[in-house]
Amino acid sequence: MSKRVVQLENAAAFNRTLAELGREAKKSAAEILLQQAKLLVKDCIKLTPPTSGKGKEMSVSLKTQEQVGKRRVERDINKVVGALQDLDLWRGSPAKKAINKAIKAGDFKAAADILGHKKKKSKVAESIPKDYHKRFHNSRGRVTNPSERLYVTSRGAKKAYIQEAQQSVMKGKAGWKKAARKLGVKGLVSSITKHNAAGMALVAAKPNNPTPKITVANLVPHIQAGGQALRVMEYAMKNRTRAMRQSLQEMYGRKAKRAIKKWTTNGRFTPR
Repeated sequence: MSKRVVQLENAAAFNRTLAELGREAKKSAAEILLQQAKLLVKDCIKLTPPTSGKGKEMSVSLKTQEQVGKRRVERDINKVVGALQDLDLWRGSPAKKAINKAIKAGDFKAAADILGHKKKKSKVAESIPKDYHKRFHNSRGRVTNPSERLYVTSRGAKKAYIQEAQQSVMKGKAGWKKAARKLGVKGLVSSITKHNAAGMALVAAKPNNPTPKITVANLVPHIQAGGQALRVMEYAMKNRTRAMRQSLQEMYGRKAKRAIKKWTTNGRFTPR
């Protein structure tokens, strides 16, 4: 699978605003790039699944995002996995006896046929294959319209599967861990740092470097695969550019006030 890498210097609007902010703040190109790259990676972490993206996620803590992600994983699994004990027909119907008989004989296909296939194909098993629900993920990593439903023979098997799946809910964000550590981003929660996820961080931004360059990438496979649909870097760049523009407006406002004060003090300008 090809790896899509986004380089900060290739984002035109971000780069122009970055240069303008550096001039106004009287900071070197390397200093301002390091500052904003750090904030950009922080934004990327917030915008990477299990969260849905866009600016609203910026105000949500990583702990809250983790809890939201776990609930989404459970909902997605519930769409494709069920426990036989939760079915209405399990309450003393003749079908229950027939299904149990087929299961004891090891004929899980016959058990599924008794359940029926209606809108979705039914399957019966004693356990759930690893990452079974991910077979039905869309480009954003969500289960929307699965073509089949697997019924397990115990509620415990389903519960254990959900708990295991929830352990990796923040793995996508861990693809930014390398960049975060390189740039000094703090506050990563343990559900992110526990994963050894693939990422990239190349920093060439020494103080005397007139053309500093920073390249960061999240190389976690499912994040790479959903890159175009997820638009993590696009949203993060847009948010950071907006934040820099706001800082510039504040700087220009203070600059204008100082100029007016100076003119008034020198008798050059008298406000009416």
